[in-house]
Amino acid sequence: FCTDADGNVLLDFTCHVAASPLGYNNPKVLDRADEFDMVDPLKIAGQDFYVSTGGSPDETSLPGPAHLMDRLTDITSHYDFDTVFLSNSGAEAVENAMKICYDNCETPKYGITFDGAFHGRTLGALSLNRSKSVYRRKFPELSGIHDVEYSEAGVERLRSNLDADTGH
Repeated sequence: FCTDADGNVLLDFTCHVAASPLGYNNPKVLDRADEFDMVDPLKIAGQDFYVSTGGSPDETSLPGPAHLMDRLTDITSHYDFDTVFLSNSGAEAVENAMKICYDNCETPKYGITFDGAFHGRTLGALSLNRSKSVYRRKFPELSGIHDVEYSEAGVERLRSNLDADTGH
């Protein structure tokens, strides 16, 4: 619980994305939540989290994730981008970006990360961390990850570091 400037005591539903402190579909929690004027179905976790003041997400006075997704696909449609994935954290976004890269390579060869980089605490993202060794410890790492100084991050400089025969 936390107390706001006006003395209201609140339960922080965004910490742990509402899953850890409340569990999953506990009937007592759901019964209590039903007392509030919320849009059904009750969604309080992950990318389903939204706040609404209307009768449905389409009638809300506040834009939510669906509105953001529509706007992003409108803006990027000229690049043939028609899909949006909202993630719960930066580490989750990094993990999914790595999966997309692996899915789109016949034989994954290498990845790069910058000196001083921090990409999260999930197992795959740990392979890309170069900020503090404590974040990597003795965890297994993805192979083929190469370190690059951030000041050498220009496309031509990166290409010049690649071996023409091996591609890395």
